[in-house]
Amino acid sequence: MRCPADDIAGRDRTGGGPPNANERHVQLRWESRTVIVDDPHGPAETVVYPGIAVVRRERGHAVDELWLPAGNAEPTIADDETLIDALRTAWRWSI
Repeated sequence: MRCPADDIAGRDRTGGGPPNANERHVQLRWESRTVIVDDPHGPAETVVYPGIAVVRRERGHAVDELWLPAGNAEPTIADDETLIDALRTAWRWSI
């Protein structure tokens, strides 16, 4: 099943075609980050954190990236507000 966002991905702000190479745009990616935690009393532990990367792109190149951890628990209102604020800031930058 397609998401409405799938239908607009890759279009410019007018909905016409691919983004202009000189435009700023925002990309969201679901990805995981891996951290190796050293333990002085035993072997190191590898921890994987799921999250959302908010990437700002200009002329086709990433110029900034913010990674927001998503965790495995239900998101809190604070988590939602943090994501909304990050998206609002990034999208305003792209205008």
